[in-house]
Amino acid sequence: MSLGNDVISIVHLVERTEDRKQRYFNKTYTENEIRIIKTLSIQHVEGFFWALKESAYKAYFRVIPKVIMSPKQFEVLTFDGKGATVKTPAGLMHSKVEFTEEYIHAACSIRENGVNEIEYRVFQFKENFHQEVKTKIASYQNCGVDQVEISKDENNVPTLKLKNQHYLLSLSHDYNWGSYAYQKQSISV
Repeated sequence: MSLGNDVISIVHLVERTEDRKQRYFNKTYTENEIRIIKTLSIQHVEGFFWALKESAYKAYFRVIPKVIMSPKQFEVLTFDGKGATVKTPAGLMHSKVEFTEEYIHAACSIRENGVNEIEYRVFQFKENFHQEVKTKIASYQNCGVDQVEISKDENNVPTLKLKNQHYLLSLSHDYNWGSYAYQKQSISV
């Protein structure tokens, strides 16, 4: 299984000037995505689409590492406010989204029901993002922080070692919002 996740701070979206938004919009979204975005009456819809594209990219990067992302290679085909399908060079990715007044979060899997097999959390962090991720996971898993290890491979892709089991891990942060996602089933290394 492959997974990815992305979190976007609403403050980050709001701070963009209109001129910067338009340049970003045209460089980032396909004509089909722009058509979909214009039909949706969801506040900050462009943030949803970016989080979906970024989470799909992170999942894709696990399949084909060291790829340079062109945002238009990752196209949101469907979006209903709760989930989406994203077309990537490796095939379709399936996503779910969560949002509040403060952030937008997307989690993505290459398998259609894979997003239901992902454990994820969004949280505000203060200083050391990786340490706070470890602390959050330890608390959620009811274990000591010493039983949680985050390492990265030669492609800078993170992996989680939890209670001597290995899991795929995806990390994201934007301003003071952080998120992590890992699949519920361990992997062999």
